[in-house]
Amino acid sequence: MASCSHWWHAPVYFIASAVLAFIAISTALNSPPSKATRPTRPLSNHISLNASRTLRESGFNIMATLLLISPEMFFSSPNTTIFAIKDSSLVNTSIPPWFLKNLLKYHTSPMKLSMEDVFKKPQGQLLPNTC
Repeated sequence: MASCSHWWHAPVYFIASAVLAFIAISTALNSPPSKATRPTRPLSNHISLNASRTLRESGFNIMATLLLISPEMFFSSPNTTIFAIKDSSLVNTSIPPWFLKNLLKYHTSPMKLSMEDVFKKPQGQLLPNTC
């Protein structure tokens, strides 16, 4: 029987899923009910699926999973740019769920930026984020 060198992926994904479930439930419980809730548009679901697939293909598996589970954390406006966090930066952390949620918001900008736009920015310039 061949040994799997990626045995540690299962516990990482399980922990990430548990943290995300906690964030989703606590957000839902703490959010006031809105009078006019818009149904989720199929287009935003399609964009979320494509973005998640692209992230996963580039090795950002945790960010891809987070995007599928809770796209509303990332898509605060129609023109959103997500700055992905490396899996290795999230795997061995024991941060509380509320901090993880804020960290993800910090890596999401409500501006639509191309790679060219990002590279034109002077180094050290802050971009608006959803925090």
